[in-house]
Amino acid sequence: MWVSGIALCTVGNMSRGSFNCQRVGVLLSAGSFSPPTLMHLLSLEQAREYVENTLHHPVWKGFLSPVHDAYQKPGLVAAKHRLQMCALAVKDSDWVQVDAWEAQQPCYSPTFQVVQSLRERLEAQRRLPDPGPSVFLVCGADLVASMNNPSIWPVEHLQKLFALCEVVALPRPALDATDEEALERVLRQYPAAIHYWKDAPVQCNISSTLVRERVAHGRSIRYLTPRAVENYIWEHGLYRQTNPSIESAQ
Repeated sequence: MWVSGIALCTVGNMSRGSFNCQRVGVLLSAGSFSPPTLMHLLSLEQAREYVENTLHHPVWKGFLSPVHDAYQKPGLVAAKHRLQMCALAVKDSDWVQVDAWEAQQPCYSPTFQVVQSLRERLEAQRRLPDPGPSVFLVCGADLVASMNNPSIWPVEHLQKLFALCEVVALPRPALDATDEEALERVLRQYPAAIHYWKDAPVQCNISSTLVRERVAHGRSIRYLTPRAVENYIWEHGLYRQTNPSIESAQ
């Protein structure tokens, strides 16, 4: 798929590369990406370091998967814009691509379905050697803490998710005591499925919320997001409202 001249990954258009018989790692970062920030890219880079050096899986590819518009999170601009911004954010990367599948579905997809789809498409295209990829979901500790809430993460969804992938979680600087307690509870409950790199060397506090708020007040977002994404935001007038929901894709 192409958006304004930039190729978005549909898995079938990926090059095979060269592999030995070792199971390879594929990293997936699923989120709003409204907009993608340098923290998102740094998280993938650090996760790759952890997976290769600690878990001893050579990493083949990383993917950004923007959520469907039906998620309706405050500040979520239309998928058309988020796909474009993600493509711009990774255009110079030699290993990270954008997976448009989730954003292009007819409705919202739970995370386990996103992981399942990626695995199935990789295996169907025979892009990886047997026995197939080890998929690692890359996220922040705050997301892992939210797994303690069954209204957000039903137990059956977590069970399906952990049957399909492992999680690499990176620290977030500002977890409160309640979230810290929830995080510890989830880590104790799923010790084999979640790898928490508590001592990751670089801990970044740049958030999409911060970028949106600064844009809404006309402030600089330089060095918070890739320059191409910054230019896209200003050129398309995104996040000018203080509390935008789904902005027009026109």
